Amino acid sequence: QKVKPKGEITAQDRAVLDLKNARDRLHKYQKKLEVELETLHDRAKALLKEGKQDKAKLVLKIRKMKDAECKRLDNQLLNILQMVQTVEWETENVRIVNAMQEGTAALNKIHETLTVEKIEEVMADTEEAFAVAEEINQAFSEGAKQAGGLDETELDEEFEQMLKEYEAEESKTQASSVPGTPAQVQVQVPQSGAKVADKEGAEIPFLPDVPQTE
Repeated sequence: QKVKPKGEITAQDRAVLDLKNARDRLHKYQKKLEVELETLHDRAKALLKEGKQDKAKLVLKIRKMKDAECKRLDNQLLNILQMVQTVEWETENVRIVNAMQEGTAALNKIHETLTVEKIEEVMADTEEAFAVAEEINQAFSEGAKQAGGLDETELDEEFEQMLKEYEAEESKTQASSVPGTPAQVQVQVPQSGAKVADKEGAEIPFLPDVPQTE
C-alpha cells in the first residue's frame, strides 16, 4: 500500500471522522435524555402530591421508556468508541508496515552497493595499511636505537677539540685588546742663536728663557 501524500484525506480518515461525529451526536442526545428523565421524575412526584396517581404512573412509564433508550445509547456509544479505536489502531499498523517496507527497500539498495566481497576487500586493505604503518614505526624505533648507541669516547674527544679551539680564539681576542707601551717621544729643543719661523713664515732669532729670580 502506498503512503498517502502529506495533507491528503484517505478513506480511513473519513471513516474515523464519521464515527467521531456519530459519537458526538449520540453523546449530545444522551445528555438531553438525562435532563428529560430528571424532569419526568420531578413531574411524577408533583402529580402524586396533587393526588393524581394515574397521571403520575403514566409519567413514570414514559420515564422508564426514556431510561431504556438512554441505556441503548450507552451501548451504541461504546460500540462507536471501539470502532474508532480499532480503525485508528489499524491505520497506525498500516503506517508501521509502510515504514518497514521503505526501510527494507533502503537496506536492499545499500546492499546492492555494499556487498560481502566489498567489505572483505576493504578489511584486507585496512589490515595491509596497518601492517605498513607498523613497519614504518619499527623502522623509526630502530633508527632511534642506533642514534642512541653512539660511541661516547668519540663524542668526548670531539667536544674536547672544540673546547680547545674556543679557548685559543678567546686568548687571541684578549691579547689584541690589551693596550701597548707608549713609544718614547723625542723633543728637539732649538739651540741658542738658532732661528725659528713665526706663524707668518718670517724667521726670528730663538732666545732662551731667562731664569727668574725671586
